[in-house]
Amino acid sequence: MKSLIVCIVLFSLTSFAQTFVGTVVAVQGDVKVLHLPTPQDHRPFAKMNEQEYAYVQAKIGMKLNPGEIILSGPNGKIKIVYPNGDSFLVGSGSSFVLPAVIDKQADQPKVNDGATSVVKMYYGRFRGLISKKGPRNNMRIVTPDAIAGVRGTDFFTRRNASVGTQLTVLRGDVAFRSTQNLNHVVDIKTGYSASTSLKYNTYPHPEEATREEIMAAQNETSVKPNPGTIAKLPPPERQEIHSLQKKSYEAVMADIKDHNPNLYQQLQKKGVKNVDQIDRTVVTRLAQNAPALKKKKPTREDLERAGQNTYKKYYRRHHHR
Repeated sequence: MKSLIVCIVLFSLTSFAQTFVGTVVAVQGDVKVLHLPTPQDHRPFAKMNEQEYAYVQAKIGMKLNPGEIILSGPNGKIKIVYPNGDSFLVGSGSSFVLPAVIDKQADQPKVNDGATSVVKMYYGRFRGLISKKGPRNNMRIVTPDAIAGVRGTDFFTRRNASVGTQLTVLRGDVAFRSTQNLNHVVDIKTGYSASTSLKYNTYPHPEEATREEIMAAQNETSVKPNPGTIAKLPPPERQEIHSLQKKSYEAVMADIKDHNPNLYQQLQKKGVKNVDQIDRTVVTRLAQNAPALKKKKPTREDLERAGQNTYKKYYRRHHHR
């Protein structure tokens, strides 16, 4: 009886671990996958945050494990799909740690958000399409500026040291907080954005996302398909890629059905079977009803950067009005 219990537990743990192994289904440009060196690894190594990592170039069909780091170059993008259909799209110029199960004992920072897994993003662009019924529901996104609590959604995150972290929600909602004040939580809903910055000591507050912000989610993370490369894979790998693409489609459609039944029916009538096409449709529809980017009056610092002549011309004209 004890042996049976042990076998069941081990099987359950193994199955759970497998749900956190992603597969590369599309990649373009220079994308590296970093992991801690083992005795089997040989140089060259990459160094990041004072830690050395072994690395390989990402390729279609590659398995990606929890805690490994995606490092994309200026022209690099990658799409990763998990067994239940959850999708991660990582844009160019990004450094992103793949999701791992949270160790409650060593959880830093201590945030009582019910999260069961965590993703770390140092910089770059990241879009996640997460099923409410999957293992990455209740996932936490951590950047140097912010912590986002995902509850099954379609969201886009952009982060760099100069401007901080910006979050745009395309479907669902995300609990968003600054690392400067973990007690202050704002709920970001569909069609809204928020940002926070350590550098400028700014805190998040929800604002209606602009068309430009919404379209950026699609333009900065969409990955060109690789049908030619997939066709050359061995039959089992090729079949797995097609199976994951189908799972991704089913997961997105199920989420849309729950969130927006009218859109779900329209997509069904059109016979849409391609996830990339669904993603573009969702973003385009949302952008159509969003406000345009408001042009801000230039500051003196902006004009000084543009040139002394521009500065004098602008302020002399406005001063004498």
